[in-house]
Amino acid sequence: MSYIIYIPSALSEGHVLRDHCFTRWISPTRLKETVNALGLLPIYAEHNDEHQSRYILWRPPEGMSYEARSSRKEPAFTGIDQANIENQPIISLHINGQGFYSGVWVSRKHYDVAVSVMAAYGISPASRVVQR
Repeated sequence: MSYIIYIPSALSEGHVLRDHCFTRWISPTRLKETVNALGLLPIYAEHNDEHQSRYILWRPPEGMSYEARSSRKEPAFTGIDQANIENQPIISLHINGQGFYSGVWVSRKHYDVAVSVMAAYGISPASRVVQR
């Protein structure tokens, strides 16, 4: 039997750019309104204990596919990850103190670009390790 260990994105200490670029804590509904109004997509998401999320948004390359999910417990998150594993690797992951997972997946073709954008914010890419 195998299982997956998720390694969240690491945040460098006191990164000025990231500290000033997060959205406010908002509901998922507000994120959809923001995405529709601005055409920006989340590259990193965090979920707090009050059931709100905050995001770093970016303008992705043309033709990039992505998926962003906030506030999922591990079984639901793992299902989303497994659906994306072939074509869209996980780029960022935050796990809050209550065990809620927030992650972003991007198309394999655009993964390196997304990693470099996250590095500018002092955020390392997430990863997964399969244990057998």
